[in-house]
Amino acid sequence: MTILEDFYEGNIHPAEISIMKNKEYKKYCIEAMTNIESLLSTLDDEEKHLFDEIENNVVHMNYISEREQFINGFCTGAKMVYEILIRKNISKKETE
Repeated sequence: MTILEDFYEGNIHPAEISIMKNKEYKKYCIEAMTNIESLLSTLDDEEKHLFDEIENNVVHMNYISEREQFINGFCTGAKMVYEILIRKNISKKETE
């Protein structure tokens, strides 16, 4: 199956590739979770609710940011392919 066929069939899910395999990311994730647990133990219920709302906002912001970065990366890749094809076409015409 070609990549275009896989893409059409919905078999390509780059956003689902686990970043947790990255040791550096995993280290910071564990550190952040430890710090969050420490902070939450010092907050009252109202402050915990506010923290949860802030955390939800950050999750949504990260989702939007990652989506936009994916789209921008895809567009950059498409522009590279386009430039390669144009150069190849120009080179081909020059040799004819």
